[in-house]
Parts: sequence; structure tokens; C-alpha cells
Amino acid sequence: MSEYQYYEFVAIDEPLTPKQMAELRARSSRASITPTSFVNEYQWGDLKGDPVDWMRRYFDAHIYVANWCTCLLCLRVPKSAFNAEILRDFKTETTFSFKQTKTHWLLEWMLDESDNYERFAEEDGRGWMGRLAPLRYELLRGDMRPLYLGWLAWQREQQPVAKPQMRRRTVAELYKLAVSVAETRKKQEAVRRKKADAKQQAKRETYLRTLAADFDQCWRIADEQAARGIASAYDEVKRALVDLSDAYALCATRTDFDRKLVQFMVRHGKRGALVRRLADAGLWKKASR
Repeated sequence: MSEYQYYEFVAIDEPLTPKQMAELRARSSRASITPTSFVNEYQWGDLKGDPVDWMRRYFDAHIYVANWCTCLLCLRVPKSAFNAEILRDFKTETTFSFKQTKTHWLLEWMLDESDNYERFAEEDGRGWMGRLAPLRYELLRGDMRPLYLGWLAWQREQQPVAKPQMRRRTVAELYKLAVSVAETRKKQEAVRRKKADAKQQAKRETYLRTLAADFDQCWRIADEQAARGIASAYDEVKRALVDLSDAYALCATRTDFDRKLVQFMVRHGKRGALVRRLADAGLWKKASR
């Protein structure tokens, strides 16, 4: 039987840089290399590199298949996705293991059969990535079923039917695990929302500081828009003054804004539709009749 090995790596979160692609090309002249993948098969020889190191440095998913009944799936996920205790719950002696880098977990499933050659004669690894890479997305969403179902199937294959050696988990233990998974998912969502909010806030503050660089120009533009006397222009003025109010609060004082707004309203206070918009935005108090 001739030797056959199939290697496929995929970059999901970030594409490879030209420098990284050149580093990989130096390891293989025959491989298919793109900004998001490395694919090669070997009838002789072997990969000139360490797959674990490549996963640390370049890729988020890896498939390996050999015709001596060995196959492997490795997924790289951010460390914030899991804690070590959860991963240890699913760890097995031979089929599932995990490693950690400074920023990621490397999750590895290995199947090493001894006599199922017919199955491996039919499967050469092509197409496996398309079916298995989506598991990474499921795990990042906090769905532990890929881990649990894999753990369950390996235990069934490895343990004798008549003499099971692995203690079955009780309903209470499974419920506790489900609660733990749900809590982990909530924490992950909270962290993601906090990061997104902080990013959005930083982006807005950068924008507000650009307004603060020339307040006088901003007021002149608002004057020009208000003078147009149409509804769409009034809407633009309201949005602009809301942003100016925040910019003054960040880079000057609210008193400075109120003083400039009074001057603005001396010029445009008779525009009833504009006044209503500014009052609705909480920027101006309409005079009582």
C-alpha cells in the first residue's frame, strides 16, 4: 500500500500577510498557498514544518489525514472562549487534547484506527475542512455540543460494550455542565458587548475631537444649514448640534456650548420647526406662552 498524507490549513480571523505566505512557500514548492489557506498532499516525504507551530503562528483550523488510518482536526480559538476547567471536562487520553498559547487555545481531536483501511481508502481529506471548520464558529458562540458529542462517540468506540470502564455522567452532572456552559456563554457575550461598546465609544470620541479642532467652522456650517429653511436641513442641524454639545462636554465646557447656542438661536429662534427639533433633542427649552 502506497503512502498518502493530506495537510490543509485555513486562516479564518486574519488573512496571511505576503511575508507569511513567503515563509510557507519556502517550506513547500508544490503546495497550494493563498492568503487564507495552505493545502498539500504527499505520496512520499512529509511536511517540512511543525503543524502545531503553524497553528500558533498562522492558522485557525487544520486537517490532517493519512492512509494508515490516522486523521486529525485542530482548531485555534481565543483564550476568552473557554476556561481550562471546561476543556478538561472533555479531555480524553488519546482523542481530545488542548494546548494554550499566550492568546489562544489549540483544540486537537485525533482518530488513530488500526484496521479500518477500507474507510481510509475512500477518504483522502478533501472536503473535510468545509464540513468541520464551522464547528469553530459553534464553539465561539458558546455551544459545547461539538465537544460533548465528540467525547461521547470516542468513549463508545474505545470502551468494550460488555465492560464499560468510563463512569457515565449522571443527569445532575450533565445539568450542572449545561448551567456552567450557559454561564460561560453569558460571560463571553458580556465581554464581547463591553469590548464593542468601548470600541464604539473610542471611535465617537475621536470624531468629537475633530469637531473640537474648529468649533467656529462647525457653527458656521450649522448657520448655513439652518438658513436653508427646509426640514431636511433642520434635521442635519439637530444632529450637528447634538454632536457639538458632546464635543464641548468632552473638550471644553457645557457653559461654552450654551453660550454659543444662545447666539445661534438669536439668529434662528424664529424658525419654529427648528426650535421644536432642538427642544426634542433636549438642547433648547421653548419659551412658554
